[in-house]
Amino acid sequence: KFKFVTTFKNSLDQWKQNGHRGIWINIPTKYSSIVPLCTEMGFEFQYAKKGLLVMTQWLPENEESRLPHGPTHQVGIGAVILHPITGKMLVVQEKTGPAAKRKLWKMPTGLTDPGEDIVDAAIREAKEEVGLDVEFDRIICMRQAHGGIFNQS
Repeated sequence: KFKFVTTFKNSLDQWKQNGHRGIWINIPTKYSSIVPLCTEMGFEFQYAKKGLLVMTQWLPENEESRLPHGPTHQVGIGAVILHPITGKMLVVQEKTGPAAKRKLWKMPTGLTDPGEDIVDAAIREAKEEVGLDVEFDRIICMRQAHGGIFNQS
């Protein structure tokens, strides 16, 4: 523990002298015992996912940090599925969740998976929710909302 702190503080001093500005440290779960040591040295939480915590420190003391914020957005899709002959729009009722409790009729919706394109998510959600193989035609509209899960956009 002492050796880590000493070595890391020396590294921070060296990085400052060399003009480095932002420092990122990736901490796997098996090394999570160093998290309190990093916070004591001025590191902030930047991002976390299963098995990994990323911490950062902006080194210039007379400048506001220019390090990017961690991921904050979720991308959701709503699939407008039209009958090829009648042109009627398919609507569904959720089996679980907030919409199910209110017995709302809605278009098939869902969130993109990490690294998944919007087009692929729309096709996947249509298959998952209604069992249809669909062809993507176009994006009709986009919107954004704030205050979602963990008060993020």
